[in-house]
Amino acid sequence: MKAMGVVLLMAVMVAGARAERVPIPRSLIEAAVARAVAGVNVAAIEVLAQPVADRADPRLTVELVRVDASRRWIEARLRCEPKPVCVPFYVTAEMGPARTAVPLMVSGPPVRPPQWLVRAGSNATLVVANDRTRLTMPVKCRENGARGQRVRVEAPGGVSYEAEVTGPGQLRAESTR
Repeated sequence: MKAMGVVLLMAVMVAGARAERVPIPRSLIEAAVARAVAGVNVAAIEVLAQPVADRADPRLTVELVRVDASRRWIEARLRCEPKPVCVPFYVTAEMGPARTAVPLMVSGPPVRPPQWLVRAGSNATLVVANDRTRLTMPVKCRENGARGQRVRVEAPGGVSYEAEVTGPGQLRAESTR
């Protein structure tokens, strides 16, 4: 019985010694993202879950940035310095009016912006193929796209397709018929 009382007393002491967790202010999150990524609309940052820290003004570092140019948004992973102050958390944001976001300082290898092989408004060649037939047609791209990305295109007559970028001015779509 005495051992149980000691364990209970230790648990109460540890719980009482733990620092109060406080929400991380949005202004600190916006400043950290603005320092790390150029071309982001910081007013449109969405915090996926309210992060908390052991202190009121933690120093934030952006440790990972993913840029999705086709949907015009970025995802960033932030953490506190030193690490035990808070748990890493994610935010998303829209790209600014320039439609491109470029990470400026991210730990790890440098991240390069995508190399567009087709651009919105440009003409390209769409190849639609299946096992028996192959059709080539001119199309107008509705979105920028890098190799392997899927973009919207419009064929003569106003028919829209989604196609994969295969090379400069070249797209591919599969026929189901």
